[in-house]
Amino acid sequence: MGVSIHASPAVAILMKNELLGDAITHVPAYRALRTALPDHRIVALYKHDTAWNSALSFARHEVLDDIRINQPIGGAVSGIRDALASIENLTMVLEFRANLNAWNSFLAASRMPVTYVANVAGFMLRRGVPHGIERRPESNIHCYHRVVELAVGRALPFDYHLTPPAGATARAAALMPAETRFMLLACGSPQSNKFWPAENWVGLARRIASKGIRPVFLIGVQEETERAWIARDVPDALIVDQAAAGVREQLPWLFVALAQRAVAAVTAEGGIGHLIATTGVPILTIAGPTNPVRWRPVTPHHFIAWAREFGSKETAAVPLSHVVMRMQEMLDSVAR
Repeated sequence: MGVSIHASPAVAILMKNELLGDAITHVPAYRALRTALPDHRIVALYKHDTAWNSALSFARHEVLDDIRINQPIGGAVSGIRDALASIENLTMVLEFRANLNAWNSFLAASRMPVTYVANVAGFMLRRGVPHGIERRPESNIHCYHRVVELAVGRALPFDYHLTPPAGATARAAALMPAETRFMLLACGSPQSNKFWPAENWVGLARRIASKGIRPVFLIGVQEETERAWIARDVPDALIVDQAAAGVREQLPWLFVALAQRAVAAVTAEGGIGHLIATTGVPILTIAGPTNPVRWRPVTPHHFIAWAREFGSKETAAVPLSHVVMRMQEMLDSVAR
C-alpha cells in the first residue's frame, strides 16, 4: 500500500472495546498524546465498539481523530498486521490491552518502522524506545498514561477533564439552583452484581439530607426501574434521568454538568461514576467484586468502601454505617 505524502503521521491505539467507564479511563492518555504529538492523527482500533460512538460522541473530536470498529485485532498476527497496514503514515502503535493479544500485536508491528509500547507486565514489550522493565501503576488510568509517556520519551500532563455542551450546563442550572448544596448518588442497575441494596441507598440519602445536603439520584437509560423506589422512599430527592435531559444524547452531559457543582458523589462501580469523575468531584465508590483501586475513577479525590474489608466480594456486605463513615471523611476533606 502506498503512503500519501499528504497524510499526517498517525498513532494507532489497539483496544478490545470501550464501554462508558472504559472510555473515560483512557481520556488522560488520549490527552497526553494530543499534547506530545499535536501533528499526529490518533486512530483507535477496536475489536468491537466504543462509547465514543454513542454516549460520548459529543466529545470524541477532543480525543480521537479516527475510530475503526470491528477490526481483526483479537486473533491472528496477520489480521492485526492488515489493520495496522491500512493506516497511512503510521509511526506509533500503542497496545492498551494487558493480555496475550499484545504478543500478537508486537509481532504484527515488528516489520513496520514504528514505535511500539504495550500495557503488559513491566511494559516489557516495546520497540523504538529504550529497553527496560518497570513496575506498572496500580490503576489502569495511570497504566495507559504511562504507555504514552514511554512511547514519547517524557513525562506528560495528566488531564482527565471533559467539557459538557452549553445546553447541558444550562439545564443543570435550571434543575439545581446555585445556592443549593447537593450530592450525587449513582446506584447502578439492580441486575448488576455491583449493586448495593436499595434500602441502603435510601438510608444513605436520608443521612445526606439530615446534613442539609440534597440527594440527587442519577439514573442511566438502562436503569429506569430505579425511579419507582427512589420516588417512593426518598420523596425529597431530585431524580435525574432521560426525562430530565429531554434528549437521550444529552443525559451523560447533564450528569457531568451537575457534577461540576456538586459537593461530592457516592456511586456504585460503573460508567456514571467514571463519567462524573471527569469534573474532579470527590467520589466515594461502593465496591464489591471489582478492584476499585485498579479500576479507580479519574478524579484525584477518590474514596473507597470495599466489600473486601468485610471478607466478601459481595457489594451487599458493605454496611451502611461504614459508607456513612467514609462519606463523612469525604465531606471533611471537601471542607478543608
